[in-house]
Amino acid sequence: SVLPDSRYASEAVHWLQEYNIEAMLHIPMQPTNHNGRKYDPRKVITVSSTEAQIRALIRRVKLIVPTANGMNNHQGSLATSNSAVMKRLMRVIKSEKLFFVDSRTIGSSVAFSTAREMGIRATHKDVFIDHVQTYSHSMAQIRKLVLVAKQKGQAVAIGHPFSSTLRAIRD
Repeated sequence: SVLPDSRYASEAVHWLQEYNIEAMLHIPMQPTNHNGRKYDPRKVITVSSTEAQIRALIRRVKLIVPTANGMNNHQGSLATSNSAVMKRLMRVIKSEKLFFVDSRTIGSSVAFSTAREMGIRATHKDVFIDHVQTYSHSMAQIRKLVLVAKQKGQAVAIGHPFSSTLRAIRD
């Protein structure tokens, strides 16, 4: 997943294309702990984002990551818990022919269930590898991922390119 307005977005897109790796849009969404912060609707999906604003945001970031076939949320605990905004988002995702991965940044997320109800290919995160940035934590989470995969037949993990995470994945 590429965070479209990050400093390394274009470099990430280049390497994803170079190695023929499927790209996803990593779309910022409003978290519960926003402390009154105001978000630019061109860059972040909030609980007050209109469908037109969401569509404009998705189309803008698809220009940055043109090979993306899907998206997931960056943060977004408040937005993904809001049924109305998730319905607006999923209408846009469906019209843009994207799949959706719910990062499940909060247990009350309705993003995955809304996507499925609307006929969108979707899944959700089973394990977050590196919310604690240590090698031992990442290794423990990878072991958990393997157990989930054995139980379910598959599993989805989310992590970041931290050195501790990359070392654990390599090992």
